[in-house]
Amino acid sequence: MNLSFRKKRYFALAGNSRSTILAEVIRMSSPGNPALHVLAKTEGTMDKQVTLNRLLSSAATDIHGQISIVLPLNFFEIVTVSIPMINEEAVAKALPYHLSKMIHKPLAEFIYDWQITRRQKEYIEATVYLFPAKTFAMIRRELGSKQLDVKFMEADVFAAFGYMALNNKLQEKDITLCTIIWTNSLSMAVYESGQLKLVRTVKISKPKGEYNLENARESAAEREPAETITPWPQDLSNQGIASEEMSPPTTDIEAEAEEDGADVLAGFSLFGEQTPSSAARDDDETDDHLPTPTEKEIPPETSYQSPWMDYLFNINLEIIRTRDYYASIVKGSAINNLVVAGADIFWDDLCDITKNSMGIAMRPLAEKIPGGESPPTLNTMCIGTGARW
Repeated sequence: MNLSFRKKRYFALAGNSRSTILAEVIRMSSPGNPALHVLAKTEGTMDKQVTLNRLLSSAATDIHGQISIVLPLNFFEIVTVSIPMINEEAVAKALPYHLSKMIHKPLAEFIYDWQITRRQKEYIEATVYLFPAKTFAMIRRELGSKQLDVKFMEADVFAAFGYMALNNKLQEKDITLCTIIWTNSLSMAVYESGQLKLVRTVKISKPKGEYNLENARESAAEREPAETITPWPQDLSNQGIASEEMSPPTTDIEAEAEEDGADVLAGFSLFGEQTPSSAARDDDETDDHLPTPTEKEIPPETSYQSPWMDYLFNINLEIIRTRDYYASIVKGSAINNLVVAGADIFWDDLCDITKNSMGIAMRPLAEKIPGGESPPTLNTMCIGTGARW
């Protein structure tokens, strides 16, 4: 008689706007990262059925077990809800009413999760993450065809902090700002006292072509008269942020999120001017507790007329905006830990820029990424989301 008992297996599905990977997360007996075995990878986003079909057909036939899903923050619609002070146990019952007034579609069209991020004398503030229910049902159905049972879905920033916790990178005294750089967006979150106190996503696309900042500097010098070239700034805290949109095209999920103004800092200016956010749907529904001033563009004289140079400075400016918003609006503690993922090809240059402007040395989310040739940030997300198994 065969009494073979198979060990339960755990998997992770991670994707961005360009590619999707399926990996097995293998727990190790010793402390530290679990092992990661990438089973399949393909081009395309996981909100497309054809992408999942192609991915799963190229994976091994004997995969079955539990799976978690992780996606960049811009695949979710993010809503900040203020609820009159009630018991925390009652928040879940009160949320549907408040959410229905803030989103443009019936709440039944979404699945959602939430987290209390702020408590005041008169109100509780919760951040809600919504995802299209039909898309989630399709993903779960396709994974179920391979006997993969979906246990949870989360945004990349949660997986990133899960990875840091797994590697003992979250110290009690640290106020950590994590920035994840994707091809056409940034995912940003501030972690304090065991919670993500502020999350935001920024639409910003990597320039086309090979990265070479030395060539970019030389090219900028050729286009500008010598006396008008702006030096690399030591302090960018008084500059705005460019709002120009660049290619590539967005996915269906990303397009829905963009329509709703997912960025809580939409329009927050380092200049301190305050006007209502364009993300508000009605004047009477504007969140009085989160003023979001009008966004400003980078003054022409600060442009280096090189896509890559402007791109790096825009990333730095978004980091500064997040830091300043967290201090001045959220009233959080001073950020003293800056973690970045996805900056591999321009790490040294971005590190110099942030160090000069903020006085904080960037730290990589992961020094060494397991998983072979798959996109390193996706591999890290798989490890991070697997940390909770």
